[in-house]
Amino acid sequence: MIRRPPRSTLFPYTTLFRSKRVPRVIVLHDLSFVVHPEYYSPRALAWHVRMGMRAQANKASAIVVPSKATAKDVVRLWGIAEERVHVVEWGTPTGHEAGNMEHEAGGKRHRTVICIGTVGWRKNQSVLVEALAHLHDDPKFQDVRLCL
Repeated sequence: MIRRPPRSTLFPYTTLFRSKRVPRVIVLHDLSFVVHPEYYSPRALAWHVRMGMRAQANKASAIVVPSKATAKDVVRLWGIAEERVHVVEWGTPTGHEAGNMEHEAGGKRHRTVICIGTVGWRKNQSVLVEALAHLHDDPKFQDVRLCL
């Protein structure tokens, strides 16, 4: 077997990978731990500090973020060069390119809103539940279901 070093690496969020020879790309979901540390427990904040995310971002060849808002935070709060920050929006296609987003359950067809991630108070899923309750008042949206 021939072994070659990787030409680059992609790490979701953080890495303990310390090679200086291999370019690295990291994914930063957000900087909420910097912008709103009050939403984190002391243990969770300590983890973010131990991971050295700012230092990792400074060493990364590129940083992938899910939104323009996070990109602006990375540039503004951490002084990362704008050209190293790349927005790759998360989600699924909308409109006709999404195809058929209806599902059948209990003999009835319905549309589903899926919320992927940790369920917790700081993620504010209660807003989705409240919004769906309001949507159900409109007959056009009574088939919509929420999956947490």
